Amino acid sequence: MKIYLVRHGQAVGPEIDPERPLTKQGIAEVVALAKQIKRKSFGIDEICHSGVLRAKQTAEILQKELGGNLPLSQVDDLLPGSEPKIWAEKLEQGNKNTMLVGHMPYMALLGELLIENESSLGFSTASMISFVYEEDGFKLDWKSQ
Repeated sequence: MKIYLVRHGQAVGPEIDPERPLTKQGIAEVVALAKQIKRKSFGIDEICHSGVLRAKQTAEILQKELGGNLPLSQVDDLLPGSEPKIWAEKLEQGNKNTMLVGHMPYMALLGELLIENESSLGFSTASMISFVYEEDGFKLDWKSQ
């Protein structure tokens, strides 16, 4: 099983639009990330997002660019301020190759919980870190450029 943690693309500032949609650059970042993912031929089974506009847009772009047929859903507990331990426990019990699209610092905290590492995992906008589940837990697998 593999887990893919994705931070949303660049969004407009809250002073411009409180909904914070992706900027043109943010859209381009996500398309570029999708190209990296396609080259690596990751076996993604589903894409889940926080429901916040910028994460939803990122997930929708990834779904489209990765073939358009991946199940896409909004899920609880991926919002900024949510407790990452909830998803860490869900992922340890799961069996699907799941992509989660969310926010900082949540994604870094979740990744650190998965690999039981206290060092900071950096996530720039529209970046992804993948983890593979082995007998003794999750291991860092790949990080986008």
